[in-house]
Parts: sequence; structure tokens; C-alpha cells
Amino acid sequence: MKKAIATTSYRTALGLAIAVSLSMGISGCSSDESKSDEVKAVDRVDDASEQARANAPEPEDQGFAETTPVPTAETANMDEAVNVTDNSVEAESAAVDTAETEAISANTGVQIYEQKCKMCHDSGLLNAPIYGDKASWEPRLGKGLDTLTMHSAEGFNQMPAQAFGGTTEAEVRAAVEYMVDAVS
Repeated sequence: MKKAIATTSYRTALGLAIAVSLSMGISGCSSDESKSDEVKAVDRVDDASEQARANAPEPEDQGFAETTPVPTAETANMDEAVNVTDNSVEAESAAVDTAETEAISANTGVQIYEQKCKMCHDSGLLNAPIYGDKASWEPRLGKGLDTLTMHSAEGFNQMPAQAFGGTTEAEVRAAVEYMVDAVS
């Protein structure tokens, strides 16, 4: 038994001596002297960029003349549509907002609440006011429906923005109205 252990120890020591000798021999072949003569691209990057800057042409003003668009049948119709007064533009914008609000169905608020709002507003996660709990909604109700909608759509404090990924601001407003109606 002692002979087997001695033989194993001898083999292990011999293997270790060979490994050390090989590693020293390999490292001896790659001395720093042979590397000092080599020029690598990494070492020349700064020189190359300075040379490129020195040889680059000076920027010059191209002096393009201002051009006018060529009228087409489409742009002629657009020009007629654009020639409206500011009051009619505001009225048209308000009409679009109203149409968008009317276009959503009566149960849109419930659907958006179930999809996007329920997780936080059922449990109070991230300090969300709990659905149907007047006490948690009371400080927010004083801000008004427009502010609550804006905070919900764009995000506010810990609440992430909800008007994204195909959800419109009108749909977010419907969900806010749904939650506010529950505590009013």
C-alpha cells in the first residue's frame, strides 16, 4: 500500500514539474523584446485620427437657394383646407375630441380598468387609491377629472403612464371616470 501511494505521489510530482517546465519554456519564448518591435493598430489610433483631421477638407457653406414646392392636385386641395380661421381650427379640434370620446363604447372604462388599472387599484399597490374606497380617493378628487386623467395618461409619481400601446387618452379618461364614479 505504501508503495502505491509513493508511486502516485511520484507521478503527481513528476507531472507537476513537467507542467511548470513547459509553462516557463513557453513564456520564455515570448519575451518582451520581440513584442517591442511590433507596431499594433491599437497603438496608432490616436496618430491616425490626428492625421485624418489634419488632412480633412474645411467645411464650406453649400449655399443652396431656397426652393418652393411644386403644386400638385393634392397640395392644391390641402391649401384650400388649410385656409381657415383660428376659431374654426379650435372648433374642429374640439369636435374631434368630442367625437373620439363619443366613439368609445359605454363599457370602455370597465374594460380598461380590468386590463390596466385593476392590479394596483384593487390592492393599493404603489399607493394607488383603492377602487371604491372614498377615503383613499378623497385627496385626489379635489384635483379634478382633467388632472386625474392627465396623471393617469402621462404618469405621475409612482403611477406609470397608461396612454400607450394602443390605449388612447380618451380610453384612459373612461377608466378614470369609471373609478371616480365608484366613489362619488
